[in-house]
Amino acid sequence: MFLEDEEKIFIRLADEKLTTEKVKSLIDFCFKESDEIVLCQLKVGDRSPKVLNNIQLLRYEETNQTHCTQGPLTTIFHIKNDYQIKHKFDTLKDIYEQLHIDEVGTEIVEDPAFYKQGELLCSICSHEKIGCLFLTKDQYNIFYHLRIPHDLYNVKEQPSFEDLLKEYAYQDRTKLSMVNPTIQSIPDNIGQLTYLKSLEIFSNQLVSLNVSLEKLIHLELLRLTRNKVKNLGFNIGKLKNLKVLDLGAMPLEHFPNEITKLPLLQELYLDGLQTNKVPESLMNLKHLKVLVLPDLDHTQYSPAFIKFVEKLKPKKNTISLKDILGEEAWNNLVESGNCLIRNDNNL
Repeated sequence: MFLEDEEKIFIRLADEKLTTEKVKSLIDFCFKESDEIVLCQLKVGDRSPKVLNNIQLLRYEETNQTHCTQGPLTTIFHIKNDYQIKHKFDTLKDIYEQLHIDEVGTEIVEDPAFYKQGELLCSICSHEKIGCLFLTKDQYNIFYHLRIPHDLYNVKEQPSFEDLLKEYAYQDRTKLSMVNPTIQSIPDNIGQLTYLKSLEIFSNQLVSLNVSLEKLIHLELLRLTRNKVKNLGFNIGKLKNLKVLDLGAMPLEHFPNEITKLPLLQELYLDGLQTNKVPESLMNLKHLKVLVLPDLDHTQYSPAFIKFVEKLKPKKNTISLKDILGEEAWNNLVESGNCLIRNDNNL
């Protein structure tokens, strides 16, 4: 755990879809800690606001600024936390699912927020798919052991790569995306992230890859671009679920032949390859849709393979993460060291 000595700890739920079990754990936690729940309903014409059946309404107000957003005129319902409202929440399968205002479902309320003695405890925005918590240390110690995927934003120091991996393993995370140009190696405990489906490490100093990557058998996306790796150092063929393999701008001395044994592969980026020897068995990858290789000597390959390669070339230039995020956001990520946990005084 990485805790700040401040009165409240700012937590953001991870963007991975939470399982039903984790959702129920979060809802149970909120109900045990809070004494009031706030629900939003967009104002529709001149219709008088309704409330949930059999629910004790404390008060309601009309505003265009709610706990999670600012927008059109909205009716805010303040509801007493009791068994009846908890029963409604127990039916949710998705943390961002909207809550029906009646059993027919003709109107809905959404964006639940949990309060304790007038202070915001948890806020959930259904449309933007954002969930935040503001907890005391004691509350966080309870929440932490629920193993609900989340990130901390007001930590004193950036944790090490190895410590981050421990956190991700503990939380059973499925996605890891890091921006840190100083990373030179991947810790051994990367192999503990057995739930990972997506792994992206944006660096330019990696000189070797860890054999423990072979344990990430559920990976569907692996992106390790612009590094100094000359040999993979692990059997990529063991990652049978890979759909996207991006080793772009890496000066690999040999083509990793195990790639041809990835049955689900759809995209392959190897434009930094330092050899002109590429196996024609790439044509056996029936699901391949994008193939990026260095320029090949056409005289060394069959016409069928050349046609295969040309057909799979990207139609447009590859867009970098910097292009997607923009100059300012990219610089902030690079300066902070990673994009998972940040110190941001403006949050």
